[in-house]
This record gives sequence, structure tokens and C-alpha cells, in this order.
Amino acid sequence: MSTAQSFRLAATGRGLACASFLSFGLLLEPASALAGGYDIPVINTAKHGGMGGTAISYVEGGTSLYLNPAGLGRIGKGNIDLAATVLDGKGQGTPTFLSPDINLESERIPVFFPFVSGAARLTDFLSIGVAAYIVGGAGGEYVYKINENDEAAISDKTELLFQESTIGIAFNIDRIGLHIGAGYRVTFGRLDRKRPDPFTALDLVMKGVNYKGFRVGFEWQLTDYLSIGAVYRNKITVGVSQNGGSALNNDFESVSTDLILPARTGGGIRFDWGSFGTAVDFEWIFNSQNEAVTFYTEPALPRNLTNVFGWSDQWLIRWGGEYRLFDDQWPLRLGFVYGSASTSASFPNAFAPPPSPEYYFTLGTGFNHDPWQVSFAYARGFASTYVDVVTSGFLTECPNCGGPGQYALKANHFLFDFSYNWR
Repeated sequence: MSTAQSFRLAATGRGLACASFLSFGLLLEPASALAGGYDIPVINTAKHGGMGGTAISYVEGGTSLYLNPAGLGRIGKGNIDLAATVLDGKGQGTPTFLSPDINLESERIPVFFPFVSGAARLTDFLSIGVAAYIVGGAGGEYVYKINENDEAAISDKTELLFQESTIGIAFNIDRIGLHIGAGYRVTFGRLDRKRPDPFTALDLVMKGVNYKGFRVGFEWQLTDYLSIGAVYRNKITVGVSQNGGSALNNDFESVSTDLILPARTGGGIRFDWGSFGTAVDFEWIFNSQNEAVTFYTEPALPRNLTNVFGWSDQWLIRWGGEYRLFDDQWPLRLGFVYGSASTSASFPNAFAPPPSPEYYFTLGTGFNHDPWQVSFAYARGFASTYVDVVTSGFLTECPNCGGPGQYALKANHFLFDFSYNWR
């Protein structure tokens, strides 16, 4: 649902209750995420981002708390990692099915994702680590006019973030190269929804936290040339709420809903020979766990505000290659990511990823001057499709659906990281 829907229905006098329902559908928009759901394919450190985000079988140090906690066991005495990603992207779509001729690009809003972590080996058999990072999210803004003669354009902006703080542990069986790790996740969710037009004003900042997250995995260095790994992250539900809040010039005592960060699992393999290395990861994200969302208000509205997403599970295949020059000090990296379609063509949304496969091309480099190293990477992602027919029944199932037209995403990722390792 977009501002256009609430504005058009209210303006044509179809009733305050219906307009309120549609207005609150706006809250349910997963705005311009750069993946098939809330997870973003290339948001990890530059060392791995340059290789298509592959990491499951060979990550090490505090970074592993996001990628595979078993990597805590691959350090020497200790390790610190500092990283940052700048994501700059634009979406395209038809914000409202009531105005099918309004098909346009979103505004460009760069987003900064920091990452900080540290790890230490307590004994030969035990390593620990801590980390804080952005695990996923969405965001976007469309600015447009319903009618050409309107004095002011409508600005519709959403920011949704999942941030995690993690503590992890790894058990190390170095004699056979096996590491088994687990991480406990505390996940913070924030939904910031604003639309400052005079008639359908919307101003909400909702927050919440979940304490039930975990991540487990293993890495096994089978030979000097070959390593394998696997990882699993459980589903969490972050209940977000706020005291107060307003929509459609109505004030509420409270508003709440649940944000779901779905389960995710994957496996990987890496092969090294001399100065050359290559890795492949396969991941499965259970985005179908975001089938629907319900909003609750106090005072309660006449009916529950349930919105159908109709997302399906997404699978990703990642490939990365690396060639190390000058005694392995200067790596050259490249990679590729393919992600299957996850959002629904039956319920298209200009604020959500397009219902089509997505592609990422990556490249990177760096400098390794043991005990420290720096890495840089760039990733380019895109997805596009044309939606001809839209499912009927929006008022009961999908008040946030857009109309027919071109749906697309273009994303640029700029990644940097620095690490220091005590041997």
C-alpha cells in the first residue's frame, strides 16, 4: 500500500474505516530491500564480499559470528575486525494499483552498515568472540504526485533495520582440522515510517528486541587444499511497538506488530592450490516464513490489519575466486551471486524487491601485511521484471500492493575492512 492508495480512497469519500485500513497497509511495506527479503546478499566484510560473499567454509576470527561461528576456532591468540559497507541503490515500480500509470524510480538514499568484532583463543580447544553488526533491513522513498495539478508531491519513506549483538564460542579439534561453533544473538528491530503530507500524515517509530536467536556451524579443514563448512540461523520474531503514533490524522495510544527475520542455512566448500583459491556456497533463506503480517492498535480498529506478502523461500548460489600476488600479500578477488525470485508476482510492491531472480557481480583487492590486513570490494546487483496482471482482492489481502508495470532494483555496495591478528 502506498500514500497514493489512502489519498485516493479518502479523496473519493469511500469511508474513514476503509481509508484507515489502507493507510495502515503502508506500515507493512518491506521497502526497497536489496534482496529477496530482509537479508542482503553482499553486506559482509570486503575480504569475503570481493569473492561473492563466500565464507561458510573458510571464514576466521570475529567476522565468523555473522557468517559461521565455527571460524572463531581458526584464529591464533586473538583477532579484531572493523568493517563498513555503504549500500547505494534505487528501486522502480508502480506504487499504487489505483494509479497504474505512475511507474517511477525511487529516490537514492545511501545506507551505512558498520561491523565490529573481536575474538580470543582461551585454550587449545576453546575460542570465544563478540560482535555487533547490521544483519539486514530495508529502506526506500518514493516522491510523486497523484495528479499533475497537485501543488505538492507525496513523500513516502520507510527505514527498517535488524541489528545484532552476538557472543559466540568454538570448540577446536586442531589435530583433524575441525571447528564447531555456536553464537547467541540478541536482535534489535526498528521500523521508522514517515509520510508528512497534510491529509494522510503518518509518523511512527517502532522498536523492539528479541533474545532467542542463535547461529551454529562447523568448518572442517580436510587437507591443506580443501575445506568444507555448514551453518544454520534460527527464525526470530521481533515484536516492535511504540506508545502513541498517528495515521490518517488519527492518534493512537499504541501500535505494534511483529517483524520476522527468517531462518537461514547453507553449506560451502573452498579449494586452494598455490596462490589460487576458489570457493562455492549454497544458501537457503526461509522467506516463506514472512507469509503475512498483522498490525494491532489501541484503541482497536474494527478489524485486524493483516497483509499478505506471499513470499517464497529463496536459494542463493555464490562463487568466488582469488589470486594472491607478491608472496600472497596482494590478493585479487572476483565473484558472482545468483538468487532465486522470492517476492510474489501476484502481490507486487514498489517498496519490495521485484518478483524476479537477482544477480550480483563482485570484485575486490587488499593488502596482507601480517599481522594486519586491509581489504576493499565492490559489488553490483540488479533485478528486473515486468508485471502484467495483479491479483484482485487488495482490500482483504494486499492493501499495499502496487499496480502493473516495470519492477526493478539496482544496487551498488562499497565494502572496506581492517583486521589485526595475534598469532
